[in-house]
Amino acid sequence: AKFLEASVAKEEEQAVVVTAVQEKDEKLKTKIRNAEVALEKYQAKARAKRETIGEKWNEAALLLDKVSSKDVAKLRASLAQSPPYEPVLVLGCCLSAMNDGIYRRVPDHRNLADKTPDPAPEVRKLVGQDGIKKILASLDKSCATSVRGGKALREHYLHYPGFSPQSVAAVCAGGDKFVHWVEGVCAYFDALDEAMIPMEQHILDETKRLEALKRDSTVLFAEAG
Repeated sequence: AKFLEASVAKEEEQAVVVTAVQEKDEKLKTKIRNAEVALEKYQAKARAKRETIGEKWNEAALLLDKVSSKDVAKLRASLAQSPPYEPVLVLGCCLSAMNDGIYRRVPDHRNLADKTPDPAPEVRKLVGQDGIKKILASLDKSCATSVRGGKALREHYLHYPGFSPQSVAAVCAGGDKFVHWVEGVCAYFDALDEAMIPMEQHILDETKRLEALKRDSTVLFAEAG
C-alpha cells in the first residue's frame, strides 16, 4: 500500500511538473509568434522606407537630363587641359568613383614634390566614352561599387576645398549640372544612412532576440524529456 501511495504521489508530482513545462512552453511559443509577426511587420516597414528613399536616387538621375551634348564636350575639353582646373578634376574624380567605386586622391599640382598618381587619365577615359550620361544614369544604387563610390563622394569630394557648382561652372560652363547630380547622389546616400542604419540595427537586435527565444524553447523541450 505504501509503495502504491508513493507511486501515485510520484505520478502526481510528475504531472504537476509536466503541466508547468507545458504552460511555460505555450508562453514561449506565444512570445515567439508575437516576435515573428513584429519582425515581419518591421522588415516590411524598412523595405517601404528604402523604396521611398530610392526616389532621391531617381531624382538625381533626372538631373542628368539637363546635361546637353555641349556640356559634355566642354567637360571633356576642360579635362583635356594639363593639368585640369582643380574643381573640374575633382568633379571628374566624382564621376569615376561612382562608375568604378575607386577613390582617387586629387594631387596638388602646385607642389612639385607631390607624387600622387594623376587621376586625370582615368577620368578622361570615362568622360570620353559615348553615352556618358546613360552610363551614369544606369548605375545601380544598391551594388557594392555604387556604395563605395557614394562613400568616396561624401567623405572626400563633396566637401573638397573650393569644389562647388559655382567653382566648376566658372572654369567649365555647364559642368555645374554634373555637380548637381553628384549632390543628388550624396543626398540619397545621406538619407539612406540616416534612416536605414538604425532600422537595420533594430532588425538585427530583434532577430537575435527571436533566435534566443527559439533556443529557450528547444532547451525546455529537451528538459521536458
